[in-house]
Amino acid sequence: MQHPRSHLQLMTCTKPDVIIIRGAPGSGKTQASRCLATQFQKGVRVEIDTLRAMIISVDWTNQVAHSDILSLSTSLVLGFHRLGYQPVIVVDTFSGNKLATFLDELHSLDNSLQVRSFALVTAPEVLRVRVENRPTDQFKDIGICKKLNSEVIRHLQPIEQIFDNTALTPEETAEVILGQCAGWVARTFRFGYIIKILPPFGPIMRHGMGHAAPGKNWIPACAGMTSQHLPIPSPSA
Repeated sequence: MQHPRSHLQLMTCTKPDVIIIRGAPGSGKTQASRCLATQFQKGVRVEIDTLRAMIISVDWTNQVAHSDILSLSTSLVLGFHRLGYQPVIVVDTFSGNKLATFLDELHSLDNSLQVRSFALVTAPEVLRVRVENRPTDQFKDIGICKKLNSEVIRHLQPIEQIFDNTALTPEETAEVILGQCAGWVARTFRFGYIIKILPPFGPIMRHGMGHAAPGKNWIPACAGMTSQHLPIPSPSA
């Protein structure tokens, strides 16, 4: 039996104007955003770190400078939107209250923009492995990464959906985001289970996010989703 294709290749998504993906360094937001971007021929991906890196002798610990670049990026996001690019995918840690400020500034420029925001959290032990495996030129302070990871839940915005991507690959994380944007039943077959994502979306799950147990084919329930785990035949059957 041939392995069924991921619905990432099959779904036509209802596109927001802006999709925000945030999380700590090592949460997988950059790779997930790259997978997501492949689904939108007229989309744009804006990495705030890329803009910050344009500054000669950038100080990555300077939070004021970080906020300044986020403020500058709102005009860039709106400019891409007005040129007909959709969605504009914005990727950053958005630590502290930076997302709230970014959204306020963005909507002050155009309050008709449809924005969806997704916050990623990862189990600390998995986050450590991911950070340790990052290239040497990327941020690798595991202490700060864990702190930022734990702060994600404390700084949720009303428009946000949060989910634990500990057991998910970047492609699977992109699948979840696509499913949430579309509001359709979304299926993933890769782990021998079907996850059904059923609208309407429920409340954001703030606590009790589980992690995959060793040897278990299990995908964590995602915020705002109704999940049903149903066994399906093995691809080799």
